[in-house]
Amino acid sequence: MTDDSESTFELDDIATQKAGTDTKQPRASDLDRDTMFRKFKRWFMTDKRHSEDWRRDAENAFDFVAGRQWSAEDMAKLREQMRPVVTFNRMGSVIGAVAGTEVTNRQKISFLPRQPGDAQADEMLTATGDWFRHECNAEDEESDAFWDVLVCGVGCTETRMDFERDQEGAPFDDRIDPLQLYWDAAADRPCFEDARRVFRVKKVAVDEARALVGAGNDLADEDFDANWASFDDKGNKDETRQEARFYRPTKEGSRDDDEELITLVEVQWWERVPAYMIADQGKTTVLSEEEFNTLKDRTAEMGLPMPKHVQQTKRKYFRAWLGRTVLADPEEAPYGDHFSYQAITGYRDRNKGTYYGLARSMMDPQQWANKWLSQTMHIMNTNAKGGWFVEDGAFEDIREAENTLAKPDKLTRVTKGALSNPNGAKIMPKPVAQTPQGFSQLMEFAISSIRDAPGVNLELLGQKDTEQPGVLEMQRKKLAMAVLGTLFNNLRRYRKNKGKLLLWLIQNFVSDGRMVRLTNEMGATQYIPFIRQPDWAEYDVIVDDSPSSPQQKEIAWATMMQMFQMTKGQLPPQTLPLAMKYSPMPASAVQEFNKMLEQAQQQAAANPPPNPMEAKMAEIQMNSQLKMKELEVDAQLKHQQMAVDIHMEREKHAHTMQMGIEKIQREGEARNAVDFDNPVKQSNIELSQAVAAMAQGIGAIQQGIAQLIEHETAETELVRDPVSGRAMGARKVRRTPDGGMMQ
Repeated sequence: MTDDSESTFELDDIATQKAGTDTKQPRASDLDRDTMFRKFKRWFMTDKRHSEDWRRDAENAFDFVAGRQWSAEDMAKLREQMRPVVTFNRMGSVIGAVAGTEVTNRQKISFLPRQPGDAQADEMLTATGDWFRHECNAEDEESDAFWDVLVCGVGCTETRMDFERDQEGAPFDDRIDPLQLYWDAAADRPCFEDARRVFRVKKVAVDEARALVGAGNDLADEDFDANWASFDDKGNKDETRQEARFYRPTKEGSRDDDEELITLVEVQWWERVPAYMIADQGKTTVLSEEEFNTLKDRTAEMGLPMPKHVQQTKRKYFRAWLGRTVLADPEEAPYGDHFSYQAITGYRDRNKGTYYGLARSMMDPQQWANKWLSQTMHIMNTNAKGGWFVEDGAFEDIREAENTLAKPDKLTRVTKGALSNPNGAKIMPKPVAQTPQGFSQLMEFAISSIRDAPGVNLELLGQKDTEQPGVLEMQRKKLAMAVLGTLFNNLRRYRKNKGKLLLWLIQNFVSDGRMVRLTNEMGATQYIPFIRQPDWAEYDVIVDDSPSSPQQKEIAWATMMQMFQMTKGQLPPQTLPLAMKYSPMPASAVQEFNKMLEQAQQQAAANPPPNPMEAKMAEIQMNSQLKMKELEVDAQLKHQQMAVDIHMEREKHAHTMQMGIEKIQREGEARNAVDFDNPVKQSNIELSQAVAAMAQGIGAIQQGIAQLIEHETAETELVRDPVSGRAMGARKVRRTPDGGMMQ
């Protein structure tokens, strides 16, 4: 506890923060170490008292989710009364269902430039941001922090560069135990966006503390121990560290002094410092007070007028390490205009200025369900489940009765009048204990309230066993997601804040030439060197919308499939890689599909389709050529057939003529041989001469027919218009013996 004067200072600090200015007091970074330490300690005590109740509730909530749902006093009473200690942890499944929804609907962070012409830089930064988050498992750490939000209302991660694992700087993202975090008591915006300071208290070894501080080699080990900041879960001072100093090794066990844990406090805060905006040649530049004074001196030396300027204030972030004192001079925070600790908050508790998660509303129903179940089991265990009330002398043989009374196939002999006694039977069964009326309904109400209180229905849990239409079930899941919308909206807000820190780290710590992984829309992965652009402007951090359904990815995929069916292939091929991002198939299958799609597009680009008009003209020309070719082939076949017919007819006529001539000659020779003095002889000679002349005429006819055949079977050539190239007719072409063409 602090004295009244410190409390007064703390109230002044809170009032100053709410007023939005600290001009009445000197800045913490300008104080000497002793004064600075007292100021930091007052800040811490103020923030610690502000969150004391929240810390006790958070410890209890983590116990309940882990299944430790009975207090030590209740467990001692139950064991004393021989009653069962029963715990059916139903809170864990509810928290797990909501956390699993976040895991299956993770949001992407993109960087969009505020000025035109930075599209390539945007692609580079977004790809580098994905590489940064993948290298440090940022998504897994964020899911772990979101689990903390669901339990206690606050989750936190630390994002920075780690130069111990990699000399160039390795991306580092780590989930922070929310109970190690002490935030500004005056902060009242979600995710502590308006916090002016943040403390982290953690247990570390002495050598680890020295490595983190990076200075203080002249300090003793005890100086690194901030025992004034050690508290247990009830807000009391933790004396474990003090008792450990007197621990001495024994035969049963020992503790090395080097492994002894101390309490180390890290504080990050920001201050308002003067800044000057200079207007020069249409551009504005912001200068610090030192840079402005340097500019002022130089312009005075050169006799030049000062450019137009206006005085403003800006935030400047600092970091310091605290033990028994300030361990080293405060340093300008290496995270730009951001805290390295980024918080996620749950539901707001306005009266206390803190936040809570789903566990708070489930703790009472869970506790009463356990108690009523334990009470029911106690009633069943302690009341009779059978037995008899027997008066003395009711049985002839009591031993026989004990052996046969519970056996249905045996007779038990009783004395006369034991059952028909007018004053009442001497034997009667023990009454069975009845559960109090409405007891089971109360227990069922408590069990159902575990999920009803936070707004998580059976559909979201996947435990609805009744048959109902799929549309109705999906609508109920959406309604459950709407109830949880505040939590997911704060998660999206956290990712925006973290994206700004991530962008600053990339622009200032990722060196040129650093190989980063780039995945294009097709899913192809390649490593490219990171190149910092000199004209990078300001960027907006864009985060995907919060999920409205636990199957957001599957719903998007189904919607796209319906859209493809409606358009019937009219969408451009570039939409396929976008659709595959939401495919429920495994990532490896999606990548293989995108790879094949990319190869197909490359082949299509190498062989582009022809112009439709050109394709139509080519088709018409091809059809005309085919038609002319058919005509040529048909004409050639006809000419060949005609030549064959003419040749056969000529051979037939020649053969007939030859046979007639030979017959006439034989007849004439026969007549001449009989009577040479016959007066008819002279007429036969004349007839022979006529036949010879006829044969000569037939030879001429045969030559004409041969020429006709040669003409008809000659090669045919198309005649085309020299301007349009269209076919106008055909002509015969004869070849000379040397292969030349003769028309």
